Amino acid sequence: MKPVQADAAIPDKGSSKPQSKWLRWAAVFVCLGVLLGLGLALQKRPLPDFSAMKSPTLAEFASLQKPIFAVPVEDAENPIIAVFFGALSQDIVEVSVVFSDEDHPLSLIDVLYDSYRWNFAWKREADVESFHLCFPKGHRAGTSPSSISFPTTFAGVQRFDETLVTHFSAELPYDEFHKEDQRPVIYVQTWNHLYSNRSGGGVSNWKMISDYRELRGTRQDVEKLFRR
Repeated sequence: MKPVQADAAIPDKGSSKPQSKWLRWAAVFVCLGVLLGLGLALQKRPLPDFSAMKSPTLAEFASLQKPIFAVPVEDAENPIIAVFFGALSQDIVEVSVVFSDEDHPLSLIDVLYDSYRWNFAWKREADVESFHLCFPKGHRAGTSPSSISFPTTFAGVQRFDETLVTHFSAELPYDEFHKEDQRPVIYVQTWNHLYSNRSGGGVSNWKMISDYRELRGTRQDVEKLFRR
């Protein structure tokens, strides 16, 4: 009788079965997710009828130096379709920019993310990002803001095609913004439309948007439009 070595490795033929079974189920769930995303994508909600809405006419907006938006040329398929101006207080004007859509750099993730946004999260295809024009207390009409605040909408140093984007917050002095015709330039730095006060994000070609549909309303008013 041949001796059996104590440390001899005995192959376990069944050890790979649980792993392969898990991989098969994972593939099934991914495929189902893609199919679900494609199916729900067909149920896009139409945009509100912005043409029936009035432009801002309140006195606090009459002399407002409305921002100019620098948008990456590569994001031209998701244009700005409206900009809302709403007074949160006597010293703060909320600016909410409505983009037609936002596209994740990875196509598969974009399909699933679109479905999540359209059908579960915000009930809209459009992307809405807001910031605040902050004025000195007791300011007079025509006074420039003292700062611009980006609550969870500041890009930092992230690139346009960042796959995992972080929403930063920042409040920057008004003097730190480039001006054109005395209007502050807001750079749309990332694919999901986070803002910056300067050119960055690896973007080399910018399109300046100075003329856009101006409407009156706060961010809360905008969200109500999409949930009707």
